[in-house]
Amino acid sequence: CTSAGVQHNFEAHVDMRVRDASGRVVLQSAATGTNCCDPGGTFEKRLDLPDAVSGQVTLDVFEGSQQDGSVTKLIQIPLTVR
Repeated sequence: CTSAGVQHNFEAHVDMRVRDASGRVVLQSAATGTNCCDPGGTFEKRLDLPDAVSGQVTLDVFEGSQQDGSVTKLIQIPLTVR
């Protein structure tokens, strides 16, 4: 699948992860947007899930805090993998 969107993140860095129905992280990735901070930019990243992943998953797109690494600006997108 491909994750794409608009970002307004520090240094244009976008973190992504896919979690299965039990909440286990099955894929982690990152992308760099076309521009950082304001005015922001766009990003696009192909995510190749492991073959064993199917059913309900959640795509988390977020920015890791520069202060302590905590998840900020979290967007969660429920998906079905067939």
